[in-house]
Amino acid sequence: MRLCKNILCLSFFIFASIVNSISEEVSDTMKVYYLKPVIVTATRSEILLEKSPVYSHIITREQISNFNSRTIADVLMFSEGIFIRDYGQTGGLKTISIRGTSVENNLILINGMRINNFQNGLVDLSLLNSDIIEKIEIVHGGNTALYGADAVGSVINILTLNPLKKMNAGFAVSKGSFDYNRLLLSLSNATENLGASFAFVREYGKDNYKFKLPFVNDFGERQNAEFSRNNYYLSNFIKKNNLSFRTYATYTHSDRNLPGSLSFPSTTSSQNDRNFYLQVLTKYQYSENLYFEINNGWNYSFQKYREPVFNISSFSKNTQISINPQVFYKFTEGKSLVFGIEYAKGTLKGTDYISSVYRSQKSIYLTGMFLFEIDKMFLNNLSVYPSLRYDKYDNIGSEFSPKLGLNFEIIKALYLKISYGQNYRVPTLNELFYIDAWGSKGNPNLKPEYSRSVDAGLAYSFYWLGNINFEYSYFYIDTKDKIIWKEIQPYIYSPKNVDKILSKGSILSFDYELKNYRISMNYTLTDSRKVSKSNGSDPTYNKYIIYTPKHMWKFNLNGRYKMLAFGLNHIIVSNRYTDEENINKLPEYHLTNGNIGLNYNTNFGRIYLKLEVNNIFNRSFQIIKDYPMPLRNYKVSLGLDY
Repeated sequence: MRLCKNILCLSFFIFASIVNSISEEVSDTMKVYYLKPVIVTATRSEILLEKSPVYSHIITREQISNFNSRTIADVLMFSEGIFIRDYGQTGGLKTISIRGTSVENNLILINGMRINNFQNGLVDLSLLNSDIIEKIEIVHGGNTALYGADAVGSVINILTLNPLKKMNAGFAVSKGSFDYNRLLLSLSNATENLGASFAFVREYGKDNYKFKLPFVNDFGERQNAEFSRNNYYLSNFIKKNNLSFRTYATYTHSDRNLPGSLSFPSTTSSQNDRNFYLQVLTKYQYSENLYFEINNGWNYSFQKYREPVFNISSFSKNTQISINPQVFYKFTEGKSLVFGIEYAKGTLKGTDYISSVYRSQKSIYLTGMFLFEIDKMFLNNLSVYPSLRYDKYDNIGSEFSPKLGLNFEIIKALYLKISYGQNYRVPTLNELFYIDAWGSKGNPNLKPEYSRSVDAGLAYSFYWLGNINFEYSYFYIDTKDKIIWKEIQPYIYSPKNVDKILSKGSILSFDYELKNYRISMNYTLTDSRKVSKSNGSDPTYNKYIIYTPKHMWKFNLNGRYKMLAFGLNHIIVSNRYTDEENINKLPEYHLTNGNIGLNYNTNFGRIYLKLEVNNIFNRSFQIIKDYPMPLRNYKVSLGLDY
């Protein structure tokens, strides 16, 4: 904790010096204007971020560039309320948990299209490259009334880059620790009615990093951790009068070796992933107050696992199509409705299923926004956001999800946010139909998980040399029929609806943006426990959910001065229990990353050089038991934007 305090004090000193050095530049003759951020994901229609009925935040492209980021996981790691479950190596699995929910309870979208597949419900964030991202919208809490099953802990909408309205070409190379190599190529051009962009990223490395062995004063080296990954991205748009078409395509081909855990290391296992996302958005603007939109998507994912020592070679193949037409109608300024229907169908084939497995989903939803200008002493405006959704699944049944959100502007720039919703998660196809050679199997009699979620918070912003934002949010998620894989025989598992989980806590965040400098801090408290008894002497009763930290502190500082840019990020994560009885736990860890870059504009474009340092203080830690994280490591990038 002393190190954390020293870092915070030093950072505040640096930032105070920055404020003092440039405050003289800010005067009546040179006023800086800030555009208020707009979010779509919170309500399915454009609203100001400050008027969202739930705790939400946005990560812009500029903010992404301030992190030591190559994947979405690297960006989200330092965002408020988010815990990344990282299995160590660069090519390793990285998933997300928010508000004490499991990874399957968090819905990931790309441009509004669901990418959680029906097989396991999770998204490996290590496969999503950060170079193609325009911004990320993060909406905390339950939102199945807007987006259907699985949106219990959060909805994260990744919005990819659109073609630039000028000719632009990019080239960058990176070299880093553990023989890390990276190449980036990009090209973009657009006119008013036509545009296209393309990006290619290749990265590979040995990832044979050293780590401190637990319980002994010695070091080991990660073996069988090599990886290579190719990412392709293509987008284009066509506009003609009131009609527009946008197409996005992303393809990832990943080969990685799997070193396994320290308890069960592997020197021969490997995994191959191929993911393809294709999306076509059609929009017809009938009038200023009415437009029609269709979001068509096709997802394909293939995964193959090999372990020659045990003669294992398994694969799974997912294909999923979705069609989502919706209508937006604005009655008057501040009063609108969104009506939509949604159809999705998925097919799963693989060696761990008796035959091909199918799932189809039919949905209908209605959501609205109603702004009332009251103009009273302690109530300026009231925004009401009702939502209703009905889903029907061919092998599960039907679900009805209501939600109501309120946003009160008590006085100017002080907002009270309250929302209540009913949410659910349907069992994945793995949980229903999986079967392996050792006897572990799915349970076709599983019921969906059901939850009630409550959010309440205050947000306040004002201007003093720059934008200052405070926000506090309290959350409460009561889940029943929680699906847990249980050991039915020694080393043989099957899922059951057995537990009731209560997650509650709060988030406190502070953000200060001063011209070219920004400081942000946030704290998250999460108390997530099992509150049901399986029997009279259940040893897991009232125990914390595994791998759910109770406390998280995060700090980010970045800025630009002439050609120089810098970033400093620090995170503290409290201990996490690794078993349901809370006997064993991983200790608290601290992680500090930093970067510094030079940008030089020439007649033919921008040349940039960036040095990134991860784990600056060379700390030894694990996020998941027996999966050690790398010690201090580096990356240098040289690029040209033309």
